[in-house]
Parts: sequence; structure tokens; C-alpha cells
Amino acid sequence: MYQISRLRVFGALATLLTVLVSGCGGDTPSGDVATLEDAGQESGGAAKPDWNPVDPPTTFDVQRSVEIPVKRSTAHSVTEIPDVASVLFDQTTLYVAGTNELLIVDAVAGQTMSTITPDGEPIREEGSQSVAPPVLATVGGERLVLVPFVVKLPSQGTSKARNGIELVAISVDSGGRVWNTVVTLPAEQSGSPQNTAYIAGIQDTTLVLGTEHAGTYAVDLQTRTEAWRDEDLGDATLAAGVVVGQRTLPD
Repeated sequence: MYQISRLRVFGALATLLTVLVSGCGGDTPSGDVATLEDAGQESGGAAKPDWNPVDPPTTFDVQRSVEIPVKRSTAHSVTEIPDVASVLFDQTTLYVAGTNELLIVDAVAGQTMSTITPDGEPIREEGSQSVAPPVLATVGGERLVLVPFVVKLPSQGTSKARNGIELVAISVDSGGRVWNTVVTLPAEQSGSPQNTAYIAGIQDTTLVLGTEHAGTYAVDLQTRTEAWRDEDLGDATLAAGVVVGQRTLPD
């Protein structure tokens, strides 16, 4: 049975998907993506061409490509389509989500610029679980890439060890990690091998984290704290201020 919960916020968030097109004239086909050698980007060489990301896309060039250094086992889409990475594409940068890391890749050069990992220990090995793509949001005037990881939380005092969702924010400008916050999962779900997390949506400064079996959680992106939770609501999605999910009712 599906349950509807209304967010206590209003508004909407738009995200853009961009592709590369050539900003140069001459015989170079529009949409060409050059490698470093093509661009003459060697020691003392000329600068890379001024590629202009365009939204919506205008042309596609399938004759040439740039090899992206992402293993097939690193990230698989939650759509269950084999070998489809969970990727956010912003301007000329790819953010590739994996089970226990985020790769930041220069799409023009085909080079990994940095690797972001959570502070906590991931509950499973890379490539062992489908993951969702990162999400782009603007918080306090800063553009951030947000990605969740399911991690092991150590015991503290009288609290036993359990699993949690570590939400990591990366600056688009610097490519570095800005902050992270952790939401604890129910104790009865901490041993579940099926724990996986995804961003169900963002509205204003409220981000909703969804899971398949371990509840739904809202995080205030300004205070970086948990706003509310519903441990019985799974498979959540967010649209127009409404969170919709699946709740299993007792017999």
C-alpha cells in the first residue's frame, strides 16, 4: 500500500543535464569531444578548446569518444540496466557514484580529478549493490553535489553499533568535500544486507533520503541535521512537496 506524506516546505528544484558541443569554428564537427592529444594539451602546448556545454543539447557526435576511467563494477544504475553508471553530468564534469566512493571526472580529458569517500566504513564492497546518481543542489548560494553512502557506525557508550546513511556534500567550484552528516538507521535494519540509500528529491533546503527497506529520512541542508523520519515508509519519491512511498501494513 502506498502512503503519501506532505512536506512542510514549498517550491521546486530544477536540475540541468548538459552535453558537450563544440564552441569552435572550422571543420571540427559540432559536438566533438577532444582528448588531450587532440587539443594539443602537452607540456607547453596550446590550451584545450573552449567547449561550450549547451542545454538543451543541439547535436551529438558518435564518431569520436573519450574513454572515462570508470570500472564497470564501480557503479550500476538503479534501473538495473547492466554497465550503466550512476552519473551526474554538470558542464564538462562527471560525478560517478559507486557503493563506497564518488569519482569526479573531467569529461573532456577523460581523467579522474579526485575521489571522494565517506568517513564511515561502507557496509559492502564496491560494485556489490546498485546505487543512485548524485544530485546537484544550491545551498546558501553554493552549488553542491550530494551523494549518500550506507556506512557502519561504531558503538558509542551504551549505544550498539548500527548502520547509517552518510550524506556527503562536494563543492562544484573546488571539487572538495565541504561537509557530511549522518542519519542513523533503525537497529533492526542494521544487519540487513539490502540496505541501500538514494536521494528521493530536494525541495528548497529539505533533502529526502529514501531506502528500500529501512525507512525515509529528511535532512535540512542548511542546518545539516535530520528534520524528520518515517522508519516504516520505503521506496520513497518526492514531487511537488509530496513524499510518496510504500508502507507495509500489518495483517
